[in-house]
Amino acid sequence: MLLRKGSDSLHRLMTNRKVVGKALFLVAIALVVISYLSTFDILTGKAQHSRSQHGQSRSPHLRPWRNNDEADNQAREAPVADKVYARFDAEKLRWEIGNSHIQQTISFANGLYSLVTLENRKTQNVWQAAPNMSGSGFSARVDNEWWYASRGELLYQSSSSEQQADGSLLQRITLANPDERIGLHLFYQVYPNQAVIRSWSEIENRSDSTQTVGGIDILNFNIAAAGKFLTVLSVDQWKTTPRLNFAQHIEQIIEGEGPVQILAGSNAERCTWFALRDDNSGEGIVVGWEFNGRSVATLERDISGEACTVQVGIYEGIKQAISPGNRFQSPKAFVGVFRGNWDKAAWVTQRFVETHLARPLPDENYPYVQYDSWGYLQDINEQNQRAAAETAADLGVEVFVLDLGWARMIGDWRADPGKFPSGLAAFANYVHSKGMKFGLHIPFAEASPQSPVLRRHADWTASDPSSYFGASSLCLANRPTKNGSNRSLYG
Repeated sequence: MLLRKGSDSLHRLMTNRKVVGKALFLVAIALVVISYLSTFDILTGKAQHSRSQHGQSRSPHLRPWRNNDEADNQAREAPVADKVYARFDAEKLRWEIGNSHIQQTISFANGLYSLVTLENRKTQNVWQAAPNMSGSGFSARVDNEWWYASRGELLYQSSSSEQQADGSLLQRITLANPDERIGLHLFYQVYPNQAVIRSWSEIENRSDSTQTVGGIDILNFNIAAAGKFLTVLSVDQWKTTPRLNFAQHIEQIIEGEGPVQILAGSNAERCTWFALRDDNSGEGIVVGWEFNGRSVATLERDISGEACTVQVGIYEGIKQAISPGNRFQSPKAFVGVFRGNWDKAAWVTQRFVETHLARPLPDENYPYVQYDSWGYLQDINEQNQRAAAETAADLGVEVFVLDLGWARMIGDWRADPGKFPSGLAAFANYVHSKGMKFGLHIPFAEASPQSPVLRRHADWTASDPSSYFGASSLCLANRPTKNGSNRSLYG
């Protein structure tokens, strides 16, 4: 789909469009975060702040950090040969996974699975796990029963590591519950020249009956927070009220003040990405998860201020059946380290995503210079858009897109004859004659109640509609809906 111009177009080309509530894919998130954070200096006050005044009055000895260390720019140097490694201490059940940029240490001592340290090897900063905390590691709800790898409820079984074709190293750790009805496989992947470690889990059904996953952690760890001035940056996705896209939010994590929550994915506000920083030292952690459904991230400091818990997961709206012998894989996520302002967090994210997650660019001219009619909202017609196409061509625009408002109604994807009396094909030919590609916005998972598709199939609607401009959401998890929605594009 060919859509809006600038960094906006990067996002929309990689997702299914600007529909509020339709989730962002992580690849688009990283590119959008980079383009916006590199343009605006958030520390000068262009981001939306909350909690900061209250936090500074409570902790006057803590002050925002400023980057005066020229050596910190070493992260931008050209990559050199880098060695990835995974070290396993079988006696202590302790793993060290890393490269010259980052090291993550994990332990299963005394049956308690948890992150021990996360180290920025370039700055030698070490994020330590909070003492006497057992809430980190991993948890999942299987058949309405929660299992916690950090509470002695699972047993260690095996460990292995394997070099991958792309030069990365994949570490696998296998646990199981005592009666071995459930197998848990934890994966960690480290890449050369990246300050990032990727992770995910797989739940294996070892029983003779179907099991159902009703909730799962994507990431779960805690850090020692004493003496730290912790702030978190998150970024909006599409918003209609107010009409402000990709706004940045900076919030302080204050002891006893309750959690900072980031609602992400489908029908939520934020991107599936955030950065956590200690403003005293400038050291930070970036977190991203590769999931376009509903998820939530929670960051909370305990009442003493000595520990901060970071948890990302899917805790509602999931009911995934696993038949005997099969597995359910969680969304993949990554944790990275940085030192500096928020742009450094974006830089770490961009390098990793563009190198290892993003699809190859379609051609050397990408991203395209694009026009999108949404500046007119839905007040578009053949006359004003022909004029716009002429102006766009004179300005060197490469792609011309008609946004919402060209069709008879949402779900009836035929041109409105009152707006485009010559027909859409004639208008597309006109755009092509100006040397531009032509694109249409088609939210195929939405339909007006009066549209032909819903008049014929009223039962195709989702139980939790997004209220997209008065339309109803189609439930694409329903096979007849999924198969028939493509046909509905043609009336």
